[in-house]
Amino acid sequence: MHCGRTVFSQLVDILPHKAFDMAAQRYNGDRQAWRLSCMDQLLCMIFVQLTMRTSLRETVTCLQALGTRRYHCGIRH
Repeated sequence: MHCGRTVFSQLVDILPHKAFDMAAQRYNGDRQAWRLSCMDQLLCMIFVQLTMRTSLRETVTCLQALGTRRYHCGIRH
């Protein structure tokens, strides 16, 4: 049974979250976002790059296959 954190979540901890949140707030990045925040979008793009996905359909299928494990990666929606 897995007891630790995922490698993806360990990599995400390296990111300067405060600086990213300040930039998103400065440019009103989350102004019209209903479900997918700027941070969630960034995490999805990082996930796509790390898993070498080539299309949007493949990306969505892979993220849906993760199911509830997306939460452990830091992706909320």
